[in-house]
Amino acid sequence: MLKISYCGLVMVLLLLLYGRNSASQVSLMPVLAMPKPDTVETKKSAVVETVVSLTKYRATGNPMANGEMPYVGACAVSDYRIPFGSKVKIGKQIYIVCDRTDPVMQKKYGLTVDLFTTKSQEQCLEFGRRDTAVVIEIMRD
Repeated sequence: MLKISYCGLVMVLLLLLYGRNSASQVSLMPVLAMPKPDTVETKKSAVVETVVSLTKYRATGNPMANGEMPYVGACAVSDYRIPFGSKVKIGKQIYIVCDRTDPVMQKKYGLTVDLFTTKSQEQCLEFGRRDTAVVIEIMRD
C-alpha cells in the first residue's frame, strides 16, 4: 500500500479541491495537529481554514441537492468537490453542507458558502456578500 505523509495528503486534497490556478485566490491552512503517520489511513476528514464569500438564502419550496428540504443549519457550497455532510464552522456555529451553489459563483467570488435562513428576502439582501474566515471539515468516504 502506498504510504503518504499527512502534509502530502493535505496538499493533494487541496490541489484536488481548488486546482493549481486557484491557489493564489484561496488561502488554505491545515488547522489540525499532524497525526502519527499510521493514523492517516483511518482519518475520515481533513480540516482547512480559509476565507470564503458568505451569503444567505431562503427556502424556495424545492429540496436541496442532497434531497432534504432546507433547514436552519444547512449550507450550500460552490465547490462540488466538497462532499455532502462536510461541516463549515463560522464562529461558534456549525453548518452542514447539504446543497450546491452555481459553480459560476466560485469563478467570480472564489469559494462561496450560502447559509440557509428563515429571515426575509430583504434581510438576506441586507446581509449581502461578506468575506468571512471559516473552518471546513471535509468529509471523506
